[in-house]
Amino acid sequence: PVRTVSDLLRRLYRPYALAAADAFARAGLASRAEVMQFVHRLKGYPGIVQARSLSRLIDPRAQSPGESWQRLRILDAGFPPPVPQFEDVDSLGRTWFLDHAYPELLIASEYDGTEFHTAQAHREHDEDRRGFLTEVHGWRWVNAGRSRLLGPDTAFEEEFGELLGMAPPLA
Repeated sequence: PVRTVSDLLRRLYRPYALAAADAFARAGLASRAEVMQFVHRLKGYPGIVQARSLSRLIDPRAQSPGESWQRLRILDAGFPPPVPQFEDVDSLGRTWFLDHAYPELLIASEYDGTEFHTAQAHREHDEDRRGFLTEVHGWRWVNAGRSRLLGPDTAFEEEFGELLGMAPPLA
């Protein structure tokens, strides 16, 4: 598995490579430390620079490829690492999981994939949930789906930077 992750990190498009590596880590098949150690030993392999940089970002808490893509966009924009799968507990003891959060700033970002966030009922549920968390705890949101994360549009980073009070270095 560690060699497979290494190969994927070297050969795939960056977002897909990180998503695959995160999935291996989530399944307990390869840890960040194991992959980092393995790719460090590889010299002169095609794509090794990408593999080394991405291996440092592997996180088993990503629950979908989209969450990995989103985290990569956040990090590539030069923003501090968010807390993946942050647990926010309300006064009734209910736990709300936020895909990526900056708890000290009450800023969160969630990936809205097509499987669970396209139907009208899903969108209404998302709005109600996020509205509740905004109203009760003061969370502010920057959310995205596949088209917003895998294209050249920088609106996601600009919106995120505005909330964080940072300007992303957009080329």
